[in-house]
Amino acid sequence: MARYRCLSCHQVAGSGGTLSTVPLDRIGSQLQRAYVTSYLQRPGAVRVSVEERMPQFNMTEAEARVLADYLATVFVDDALEQPIPLDAEAARRGAQLFATLGCRACHIVGGRGGYVGPDLSDTGRRLKPGWIAAWLSDPAKWKPGTLEPNHGLKPDEVRALTSYLMSLSTARQGGAP
Repeated sequence: MARYRCLSCHQVAGSGGTLSTVPLDRIGSQLQRAYVTSYLQRPGAVRVSVEERMPQFNMTEAEARVLADYLATVFVDDALEQPIPLDAEAARRGAQLFATLGCRACHIVGGRGGYVGPDLSDTGRRLKPGWIAAWLSDPAKWKPGTLEPNHGLKPDEVRALTSYLMSLSTARQGGAP
């Protein structure tokens, strides 16, 4: 982390830069290790409306893997590391709920939607289910002042939306990280 000056932009425990909106405190419980490895090698926009971008460090795969392993091992929140049972029927219900709640007004899925929130097209390859469930249950707990509304979802609705979001992956369609 020191070599790439991660804390110039990111924060850990309230210390570090403020350029990035992504604190690293629990990043190991939020992002899948393989995604972090590929992202560090070829960073790209997750939130298309945010101008600040991760710099291209030209990391080798081995360097990216070491940093991803470190983040996945050290920066974890045990409360987020709980298994979430995912299934196709729950994903179908989650897709309906996604439409009913109007999530596409702010989020892109499959090239369509709004630009306020992050593109969710690759969520299944990018995020961990425990993080998605925690975020959907109470977004402001994890990011005070977030624009993401708290829909007051019931646990079965959280599981359904999590299942749906985990089913989304551009990697299966040959997309880049």
